[in-house]
Amino acid sequence: MIVSSINTLSENYLKSREQRDQAIEALTALNKDLESEISLRVETITRQKEILLNTNKLQEIGKLAGNLAHEINNPLGIISGYASILAKDHNNLVELPEEKVTKYINAIEKNVVRIKKIIFGMLRLSYQSPSDQLDSDNLSLILTDIVNVSQLNSEHRHINFSRDNDFIDALIHAPNSIISQVLVCLVNNAIDETKNLDNPRIHFMSLINDSGYLEIHVIDNGPGIKDLVATTLFEPFVTTKPKGEGTGLGLSICVNLLNGMESLIKFERRDDKTHFIITIPKKYYDLS
Repeated sequence: MIVSSINTLSENYLKSREQRDQAIEALTALNKDLESEISLRVETITRQKEILLNTNKLQEIGKLAGNLAHEINNPLGIISGYASILAKDHNNLVELPEEKVTKYINAIEKNVVRIKKIIFGMLRLSYQSPSDQLDSDNLSLILTDIVNVSQLNSEHRHINFSRDNDFIDALIHAPNSIISQVLVCLVNNAIDETKNLDNPRIHFMSLINDSGYLEIHVIDNGPGIKDLVATTLFEPFVTTKPKGEGTGLGLSICVNLLNGMESLIKFERRDDKTHFIITIPKKYYDLS
């Protein structure tokens, strides 16, 4: 009787142990499947985020440039015209006065340089580097490109862009030209706020604050942002634009981009002017 009981207990123990081992094995396999699924989803979300950021970047640059094709077509027409005159006279064996040839060649060169500046500015602003690679961008050059590209749009040419006399230039080290993308967004917003004014102004400041951080200020003389909107300004889908004219994603994307380089963006109202201030820690910039 005792032996039989012992055998029964032993069998039950072995069955229990086998069931436990099977349960552990099943849980281990399930855990691996979950880890694989999570990894795949994280990778997909990361890829979608990069696509969204790049799409937003290109949309902002396209908005900034406006009638880019028209602006390139104008100098191309001039180049084509002068080249045709030179070719026609050459084919007809007509000897043009040297000063006339020089004039035509100088005009061609001038317009080639103009096209080159337009294209180079667009390329620099739209450049997409690997997310783990740090780009070193000159702040003055970034702003020059943004202003030049914005003035390709004839609706923006009456806007007065300016900088402080004591503007501090800096070489900014950031992945994927983040500062360019943020500044393009801020300038686009400032243009929207000021373009219908009689004397629209967009001003740039840069300084080193007491904590050693680089501050970049984008200031406009537009009507300003209402207090109610200002409290949620950096949240997704918040916009000051009329319905259908803005997604409300620009500033929230700027916040996320700057978080990636330990930097901040804030809004202030000073002397009836709108200030957007980017703050960058010392590890991400060098003074030029």
